[in-house]
Amino acid sequence: MIREATEADFERIHSIVMAPETNPFLSFEPMDLEAFRPLFAEITAQSRVWVWEEEGDVVGVVRTCRGVRRTAHVIYLGTLAVDPAWSGRGIGRRFMNELLMRIRTWDGIRRVELSAEADNPRALSFYESLGFQREGVMRGWFRRASDDVDIDEVMMGLLLY
Repeated sequence: MIREATEADFERIHSIVMAPETNPFLSFEPMDLEAFRPLFAEITAQSRVWVWEEEGDVVGVVRTCRGVRRTAHVIYLGTLAVDPAWSGRGIGRRFMNELLMRIRTWDGIRRVELSAEADNPRALSFYESLGFQREGVMRGWFRRASDDVDIDEVMMGLLLY
């Protein structure tokens, strides 16, 4: 079941996005709960955060951010993460399908975009299976603190018409 996140979901979201299997592909380094609090406040102030529940537990998270002015018809998706303990059960696909169905009902939205690291072929393949197309590459855009190389970021888009 999809729903908007609340402050009560904070600790669970932290555990999902800081999981060693998940965090390397997100835009922030691993951090403890208290260090994450201001980042979470920033994310929730700038975007809508959605969670997916299974058996009464939050097992996935994603955020949506609507463009402004000339890009008001665009939704950007970020920080999609599923609890590794739930990986391989179709949670991500159900979550994204439900979210995309909702987005299609939002007034004026005609485009959904996201980005994924070039060294994450599983995510790239997943997004392509949902209809997203690779639209470009931002060379050397991403660097993990643990890496000594810059990683390319693949830009992807889905037109809703």
